[in-house]
Amino acid sequence: MDTAKYAALFLSDSQEQLRQCESVLAEWEGAPGDVSGVDELFRAFHTIKGMAATMGYARLAAFAHDAESLLEAVRAGRTSATPELAALLVEVVDAVSAGVEDAVAGTDGRRLRADLQERLALAADPGPGRRGAGPPAPVASSAGIVGGRGWWVAVRVRRGVVMPWARALLALRRAEALGTVTDVAPSPALVDPERFDGRLAFRLDAALDPADIRAALLEVGEITEVEVGDGASGALESVPRVRQEVRVAREELDRLLTEVGELVVAGNRLASVVDQRGDPVLESLASDLSRWTDAVHHRVLQARMAPASEVLDRFPRVVRDLARELGKSVRVELVGREIELDRSVLDAIGDPLLHLVRNALDHGLESSAERTAAGKTPQGLIRLAARRDRSAVEVVIADDGRGIDRDRVRQRLGGEALAADDDLGLLQVLARPGFSTAAAVSGVSGRGVGVDAVITRVRSLGGTLQLHTVAGEGTEFVLRLPLTLAVVPALVVTVAEERYAVPLARVAETGGGVAEDREGRLVVSFRDEQLPATDLRVRLGAEGPSPGGRRPFLIVVADTGRQALVVDQLLGRQDLVVTPLDRPLGTPAWLTGAATMADGIPALLIDPTALLSAEAA
Repeated sequence: MDTAKYAALFLSDSQEQLRQCESVLAEWEGAPGDVSGVDELFRAFHTIKGMAATMGYARLAAFAHDAESLLEAVRAGRTSATPELAALLVEVVDAVSAGVEDAVAGTDGRRLRADLQERLALAADPGPGRRGAGPPAPVASSAGIVGGRGWWVAVRVRRGVVMPWARALLALRRAEALGTVTDVAPSPALVDPERFDGRLAFRLDAALDPADIRAALLEVGEITEVEVGDGASGALESVPRVRQEVRVAREELDRLLTEVGELVVAGNRLASVVDQRGDPVLESLASDLSRWTDAVHHRVLQARMAPASEVLDRFPRVVRDLARELGKSVRVELVGREIELDRSVLDAIGDPLLHLVRNALDHGLESSAERTAAGKTPQGLIRLAARRDRSAVEVVIADDGRGIDRDRVRQRLGGEALAADDDLGLLQVLARPGFSTAAAVSGVSGRGVGVDAVITRVRSLGGTLQLHTVAGEGTEFVLRLPLTLAVVPALVVTVAEERYAVPLARVAETGGGVAEDREGRLVVSFRDEQLPATDLRVRLGAEGPSPGGRRPFLIVVADTGRQALVVDQLLGRQDLVVTPLDRPLGTPAWLTGAATMADGIPALLIDPTALLSAEAA
């Protein structure tokens, strides 16, 4: 059988299982006596073993079987759940991860270490007759056996399992090794993996007894029921025939999104022309076109969404390895793994989160002895959380450590003033290129690139970074990010008769008044507060005198606090399809993109927080 079409499913499914193992092991190391995660580990290795055997990866299946045997010994109480055992299983996870990649590449067993397999067997301490039993051998194909009998077979995948359709396909692959498979329902060509309910039925012509078929399919892993009987109608009629979305490469989705965005712009232009003509037939057609275009645009955007778990789940292992290097005991807590963001945003925030996690481990969390002396638990906590907030997502990285040492920051500043409770000012200092409070450069930190790199990346995504820290209690960084980079709700403004768009997520309020020059600084009065102001006309170098009198302004929460951005006119809110700029040399960093308006004329997108931060610098 050609296994190439199943290899990608096997790879992604196994990697997901191994990521879950890493999370469980990180918690196990933090609480050595807690064996609540052993069942989850056992299921993961059992599943990988079954899938590997199904695919014909015999060496990988044998290795996973030995790990499964060790975990069975822990479940049965024959082996104790110690930190050393958890450390061994971490090595096993790494080995299986490499083994999965090798197997898919056609080199089954290339990096599977015999010494590690022996350590697994010794740790399991199996009784007489158990050692070397190994996993069940893959069932030989009987497709060519004369006299095969026709059976109907129905299988059910365990509820809640990751990628249930992949499990079902592996069961189908095992069935194809047993004989001839026909009449598959639902059809693999028409299944929507997101809606698959776990039931699959097919006809199998094989010279095997029902018990043998049932045993072979249960070996796949995460298959809870296998029903075998004469005829096919019962199984097939009970299985819904659902549709499947086609797998599409991300690059194709990106191109499709760009093209649909152009279609949206063209539809807006058509609507503008139709409004001028006043033809009811054209108005009806334009309305229908706009409605369906918006629906397609929404579908494409949804197809690009992915759960935050794709990024967050990497960090338990990162924290575990780094904590061991630093000699600290740390527990990781993940919250909001199901929150969805545009995949382009997810791909971009991995490095910023890594910088902040490394800083929390090195600078924030104390050693176990220091924590005990301070009246804390010996084990530190790092919490990564994602949460929705209207049209944005907030990603939080928090620790319960010592907090940021403001006195050390002042020393590094050479006596420069820093308020005791000014988190905003503290963030500005930490974000200066090259600034670090580390006494020496290490492999973890000390080069002063962490917060600077984070804030640069977050701003490039149209997001903001906030800091909250309390001495002796811990530090929290909050990344506020847009759900998607493709469509931006924005306020359209004019400056010197040119239109510009300002992302609505950056604007706290709007107002109007007279901007006054006080001791060389422009200020506006708003709600009994004197706010520093920036005239966008001046920043853009617009020709002609600035209009006097009352002018509208946007209240923006920048890195330097609340400020006003003065414009000539507010035109209103619009949802814009934004395309990145091909930046000529000298283009300001706060001009982040362009959007075509309904009349076909583009408007530049302004990031006001970056503009006002650059103004303050």
